[in-house]
Amino acid sequence: MHEMRKDTLKYYFGQVERVTKGYFYFKQWKVSVIPYENTIIGEQEYPIPQGWKRLYHRNCVFPSTFFEAMYLVGNSPRSVYDRIDT
Repeated sequence: MHEMRKDTLKYYFGQVERVTKGYFYFKQWKVSVIPYENTIIGEQEYPIPQGWKRLYHRNCVFPSTFFEAMYLVGNSPRSVYDRIDT
């Protein structure tokens, strides 16, 4: 995602919301530079939809120039352990 323009990111996150039933994890540069687009995207600029619940957003140990985040998407189950198929 770090090479995408902001409008492409918005579209991509909309598609994630449309098809995801559960959790969305991503790991990205804290600051992404797209020189051919003359664009800089900071970690707070990713277009997270309002209905998503942030489970965590933290700095990565390695590489230290990255962050990672996990969200509960839409009306998804609250835990991966809510339902266990046997």
